[in-house]
Amino acid sequence: MRPSQTIPEISPMRDRLLLIAAIATPLILAFMAVPAEAAENGWLRGSCESGSGIYRWSDGNRYEGGCRNNSFEGRGTLYLNNGDRYEGSFSRDAKNGSGTYHIANGYRFEGQFRNGKRNGRGTLYRSNGERYIGNYQEDRKAGQGSYYFLNGDRYEGNWTADLFAGQGSYYYNNSDEYAG
Repeated sequence: MRPSQTIPEISPMRDRLLLIAAIATPLILAFMAVPAEAAENGWLRGSCESGSGIYRWSDGNRYEGGCRNNSFEGRGTLYLNNGDRYEGSFSRDAKNGSGTYHIANGYRFEGQFRNGKRNGRGTLYRSNGERYIGNYQEDRKAGQGSYYFLNGDRYEGNWTADLFAGQGSYYYNNSDEYAG
């Protein structure tokens, strides 16, 4: 700019508009940046009336899937805030039927659920490679089942409350066997 040029005067109205825009813009952007997930308990997408959707609790747990009569029904996925995840059948808001439960520590259970708990036949895969195949009752190994140890040993027999109980056979990896 040459010294002979003058700076045009800015009108007072324009000053006010610029000030309002400078104050309002960060506030508007802050509200726009809040994700829908920040809502309290409730449906983020869909609803029970629509037959499916995404429901989120304020603690971070989330359900995605079927819904009927204000209950989680049909196929769905439940994401827990501790890193666990269940994919499978729901009825009356609980895990019911067949499903897979992924545990944050690397374990995985595939099998039957009733009223939110492992009940019936299933397989538990441990993160170290060991596995249990057998029956469950109220979230515990119960009835007939087989446990396969990492070293090649296995136990086949009766279980009660997650423990060997009653009749069973222990097979060692060297072909020795104990029955009792």
